[in-house]
Amino acid sequence: MKKIYLINRNFACLWLSQSISQTGDKIYAVALSWWILERTGSPMLMGLLLASTLLPQILMGLIAGVVADRFNRKRLLIAADITRGMILVVLTFLERSGGLQPTFLFAGTVTLSLATAFYSPAVKAVLPQLLEKEQLMEANALSQAAYGITTLAGPVIGASLVTLYGYPVVLLLNAASFFLSGILEGFIRLPQAKPLVADSSIGREAAAGFRYIFTSKPILTIIAVIAVAHLFVGSLQVLAPLLAVSLKGNGVQNLGFLETAMGVGLVAGSVCAGRNKHKMQADRLVYFLLACGFCLLLTGAVFLFGIRAIPYYLLVFFAFSSLVVNASILWQSLLQANTPNEMAGRVFSAAAITGNLSLPLSYALFGMLLNTYPLYAVLLFSGGSLIVIGICFIRCCMIKDKVELPQW
Repeated sequence: MKKIYLINRNFACLWLSQSISQTGDKIYAVALSWWILERTGSPMLMGLLLASTLLPQILMGLIAGVVADRFNRKRLLIAADITRGMILVVLTFLERSGGLQPTFLFAGTVTLSLATAFYSPAVKAVLPQLLEKEQLMEANALSQAAYGITTLAGPVIGASLVTLYGYPVVLLLNAASFFLSGILEGFIRLPQAKPLVADSSIGREAAAGFRYIFTSKPILTIIAVIAVAHLFVGSLQVLAPLLAVSLKGNGVQNLGFLETAMGVGLVAGSVCAGRNKHKMQADRLVYFLLACGFCLLLTGAVFLFGIRAIPYYLLVFFAFSSLVVNASILWQSLLQANTPNEMAGRVFSAAAITGNLSLPLSYALFGMLLNTYPLYAVLLFSGGSLIVIGICFIRCCMIKDKVELPQW
């Protein structure tokens, strides 16, 4: 297998552009949270602001997928990045002049999310046009490793910049990251693709995408796994703050340690996935689900037996996030390698919508459970349920239909 190591110029430009814009985004996210709390002191507004980052992507996902299949994806990436950069320039000017109000910030956040809705399916769909199939796992692993590093470093850098230089500098820095990302994407050379035949309406093209997904059992199975994985990843995010305050030591500090362990797990899992020499096997997704369920079950059992020393939980959080990132790299690579170019945008939009819907449902479900049941019981329920669902996937796909999931 030909090694990538960023030697491929097209992939290097895409990887660098993503890494730079992701770093800016992580820095901006911290500044955004502090701005809302400092200026309004309202947790409700914070929640609404977080919701405003997801809702446009859910509502516009199908249209964005059609656009990613209908138009040149390189130009779409550049347009999305330049649009996001311009929005942040406007927000910088408003903050600098003292005119930035929560209403304007919400409007800017929604517009940023709309641009991201068009960027996300295009960036995943464009990768198979730049690389060979056998290079996709390694490429996705490199992208996930960069994401893990920015997840670790971004919040620290953002908090420091806000403290030292204020909000305008952070906003402008994020704008610059998008402009630089757009410039790097301009150096990408896409191969000549088969011209896409557009139907008479976006609605018909979206419907065609749905028909393709629902008539393709492997793709439908992978999207179902994505839904389940996001549901239970969300459960750990809800449980983590309560777990942190229940352990020995300072609660806030414990939460920082747990989140750091997850970030390190993201990077380590990405490195392992990039070195994986096995074939892209769809049934391994189910085994990742089972292993994640075991991690949650183990956490509940350790808590039930009264163990409150944080090292035990750091190991579990590290392992859980490593498994999750391996599953994420695998499903992205499977879809990229086996989805026709003319359908890739719509397939990845469907996958993104599935994940974006599953996370809020997870927050609501496990938030309600924690109001009624003790922490260890919710952890045991979460882990046990994930294991049962994983076994059901295995029985459904490998026994009932007498066929195995495809060994792509």
